[in-house]
Amino acid sequence: MTTAISRLNRRVLVPVGVLALMAALSLTLPVKGLARNLQSHNLFALIGDLGGTTGSMLKNTEILHNKVVFVQGELGQLKTQESVLKQQMVTGSQLSQQLSTQEKLTRTDVQLMQQILARQQQSVALTGQVATQASALSTSVTQNVQQLARLSGSLNTASIESNTLNQQMDQLLSQLDQATQEFRLFGQVDKLLSSTSGLLPRNPLGSSSLSSLLPTSSLLPSQGPLGGLGLLP
Repeated sequence: MTTAISRLNRRVLVPVGVLALMAALSLTLPVKGLARNLQSHNLFALIGDLGGTTGSMLKNTEILHNKVVFVQGELGQLKTQESVLKQQMVTGSQLSQQLSTQEKLTRTDVQLMQQILARQQQSVALTGQVATQASALSTSVTQNVQQLARLSGSLNTASIESNTLNQQMDQLLSQLDQATQEFRLFGQVDKLLSSTSGLLPRNPLGSSSLSSLLPTSSLLPSQGPLGGLGLLP
């Protein structure tokens, strides 16, 4: 930036210096000619020459003024360009910083995307494992269902057998209860016979017998262990 400005200054100042040198030479030449003409011309001629020289000086001064104004305009434009260049430099620096920040953000985004892709690959692998385990679990569940179905059948069979066994046990308990009642009645009869043993006639062997008082069992209907005694329904 500084090098460009110095080059531009040189390009502008060199023509200005040349113009100033030319104007100075144009002003000094009429004066030297006036000194040479003082010896050969009279006062009127000198006044005429002085008027022409003054007019030339005025024209040269006007030209020089125009050149100076032009140079000032060029210098103003140069300052404007310098200001624009400075602004462009500031803008370029800001853009460079923003690009650097954007580059860092892009790198960070790339790293995050790589991490996301790695996580997705892990998720895919885990999904495959879960699918395999689910398939194996489904097979196990199917086997368990079959085993449960067989177990249910076995339980139903066991329930039926248990019901049958319960019925048989009920019948056995009923028979045991009936036998208990018969044994109780038999005990009561035995006590009754023992208490009345003195009233019964003795047999020739000298002992009393229930069979001598009761009819033979072949003449009575059989209704149980004690049915022949007529004590049970």
